Formats: sequence, structure tokens, C-alpha cells
Amino acid sequence: MKRVWQSVVCVLMIGALLLTGVGCSLGESKDPNVLGDYRVEIKDYRLAKDADGKDLVIVKYGFTNNSEESAAFVYALTYEAFQNGIGLTEVMEESIESADYSDADQLREIKGGTSLDVEVAYELSDTTTPVDVEVTELISFSDKKVTKTFNIQ
Repeated sequence: MKRVWQSVVCVLMIGALLLTGVGCSLGESKDPNVLGDYRVEIKDYRLAKDADGKDLVIVKYGFTNNSEESAAFVYALTYEAFQNGIGLTEVMEESIESADYSDADQLREIKGGTSLDVEVAYELSDTTTPVDVEVTELISFSDKKVTKTFNIQ
């Protein structure tokens, strides 16, 4: 009988964790840009060059934290860019020849209810193939993602 009660208590504890939203969302938002406690929009892109003259695409994301805790874009979401189905390499700020690019906002913590635009630079394979951008929640049981394709020009 003791084992039965231990099992019941264990199941109730797991159920309570799930109902409080630890690591998952019970309901899907009707907003296609909502990923768990966050809203992300893949806004725009611009072209740039790195210090070696390689072509880059800089993608601008809109990030809104709807959680009760402060969060940073880089720790809340997984963001990737692809050309021809192959992942593009993210490029750090110090190797970009653009005075108006900063990757610091990727790490900036924002409180719940706050929004911030964030830019991420990727090295292009070529300057003619479209770039597919995908964002998912970093830790989630959902397979939901926000996507956008940019036709590079």
C-alpha cells in the first residue's frame, strides 16, 4: 500500500509541475509569432561584408519577453539561417566592417512585457540564393517555429 501512495504522490507532483508551465505550454497561441513565453518576429535583413570581404546577411529580429522573469534573446530562443538547406555560420561583431552593427543586444536581459530589436549576422554561401530563417524556443516540448524566407538582392 505504501508503494501505491508513493506512486500517486509522484504522479501528482509531475502533474503539478506540468500545470504550472515548467518547460511546456498547455495551449498554443493563435499568434504565429508566439513561442512559449516569448514573441519573435523575423523583421528584415541587410547585406554587409566582414573584414575579409566575405558577404554577410544581417537579420533583424523583434523579441518580446512575455514571461514574469527577465530573459535574453540568446538564452530564450534558437535562431538559425540556411541557404540550400545548409546552416549559415553566425559571425561575431568584431569581424564586421559596419559601424552600425552590434551583437550586444542578443545578450541583453529584458523584463517581462518589454520588447527589443536584435540583429544577428551570418556568412552567406552566395548572394543570390534565398535565405531561410527559423526560430524556435530554446527549451520546449512544442515543435512550433517562426520562419521567414528572404530573397537576397
